[in-house]
Amino acid sequence: DLGAGNPGGPTLALTYGGDYFVDRVQTLDIAGNGDETTPSGRRAVSGAFAQAHLKWSMVDIIGALRYDHYELNSTTRSSSGSRLSPKLTIGITPIQGIQVYGTYAEGYRAPSVTETLVEGLHPAPATFRFIPNPNLRPEIGRTIEAGVNLKFDNVFIKGDRFRGKFAVFQNDVRDFIEGVFTDPGAPCGSGGTSCLDAVFVYNNVARARLKGIEGEMVYDARSWFASLSGSSIRGDNRTLNQPLSSIYPDKISFGAGLRFFDEKLVIASKITLVDEQKRVPTGSPVSKAHALIDLSANYQVTPDARAFVSLENIGNTRFQRYRDGDRSPGFVGKIGFSTRFGT
Repeated sequence: DLGAGNPGGPTLALTYGGDYFVDRVQTLDIAGNGDETTPSGRRAVSGAFAQAHLKWSMVDIIGALRYDHYELNSTTRSSSGSRLSPKLTIGITPIQGIQVYGTYAEGYRAPSVTETLVEGLHPAPATFRFIPNPNLRPEIGRTIEAGVNLKFDNVFIKGDRFRGKFAVFQNDVRDFIEGVFTDPGAPCGSGGTSCLDAVFVYNNVARARLKGIEGEMVYDARSWFASLSGSSIRGDNRTLNQPLSSIYPDKISFGAGLRFFDEKLVIASKITLVDEQKRVPTGSPVSKAHALIDLSANYQVTPDARAFVSLENIGNTRFQRYRDGDRSPGFVGKIGFSTRFGT
């Protein structure tokens, strides 16, 4: 604590740590092709980080470094890589409850087992071929972000809370991993042998750029609460000067709920509005706009037991999420009970 003995002086917090995980995939599907579309392989990912947070009056400065390493292999292929990535954030709180900030950060994402090794035929009737890419390289991203964080308590009544966050960002990615579907002949699925020349492979896009805006607001008055969130993202393959196919459409969500019986019973609803997605590479599938309404309720029977009901897509809307091959489920109802034993 740099401000020890000097109230209001600077404080420094140091955070450090590491992580390690292994993906082991082993499939066997004698009757079908599940072992082709979900390939066997192993990926080990490790990392270590250190972060320093200096706070002085209305200024926050956060500097960090992260080291990432991965190894991916199967019986026939292998790849590996590592990188040191920095981060710097500067935040200013000119008024209590309002913080503006700017961030520069670099990131590193290793390719997955499926992205690298998937191989074989897609199930009928669209029997196009998956092509493996053992030379798939990890993504390296450089992000610039600016935003505002809002935090207010006791706004209208004692005990209520308002939280908000808004951010704009631009992420330039080298070797962005993009799934590419190529269909030079008759459209796959139109019958006959139309899928024989169609292939799907994960490739690296030499230069990609993602930019967008995200926001969220939440007000909680204890007896009731409401939220609003949304995002709008654009992605471009700057090598081929065309849109990326992996960017999902704009979305807005409205949520609200009530609490009863000393907040043991919570009844909530959510409306999600998803825009159409037609900003795609030439020949790629598009998606239509749709709206979904969900309802839920849960009751805290005891501190360790909870009963719940979930009603999803109560309008039974017929829709297909962007990039999904089949239509998404209609109305889905769930009822359950969860409990915890011990300490």
